Amino acid sequence: MNRGDVSIGIGKGLSTKVNVNLGTSSLKIDPDDEVKKARIAQMYGADTITDLSMGGNISLIRQMIMGNTCLPLTTVPIYQAAAEKGLGKMDREDIIKNIKRQAEEGVSSFVLHCIERKTLDILKKGKRIMGVVSKGGSITSAYMMINDCEILSFRILRGF
Repeated sequence: MNRGDVSIGIGKGLSTKVNVNLGTSSLKIDPDDEVKKARIAQMYGADTITDLSMGGNISLIRQMIMGNTCLPLTTVPIYQAAAEKGLGKMDREDIIKNIKRQAEEGVSSFVLHCIERKTLDILKKGKRIMGVVSKGGSITSAYMMINDCEILSFRILRGF
């Protein structure tokens, strides 16, 4: 399928867009199921797909999805870094490597959780009922606390 023929706009004054989240987990890895979901999403008029896979051969799963639909595909690169290396063993180069690899594979866009350490410290002191509720934000925050660092800030991405 030719992904280059698909362009969409997102923002004020534009029509509502439908995004379909799909992906494997460490407990359920069936790439054919993810391809089936992608085909159904396209058939019923979805505008984009977000692959949230964290189990199996994630690059192959992504290639299979892109080979079976022409919808723009978004990913969360830190998911693949965490799945492949483990939260305690990955470093920022693993995350940057995943961003580059996924871009080279033809991913249309990324979800990057750009969190400042200052913001994380404020959240830790707050009286929130729940902590960070985004899985990617939670992984990023945990990585920052384990490594006492900031990650994927604009300072780091400048070198990308």
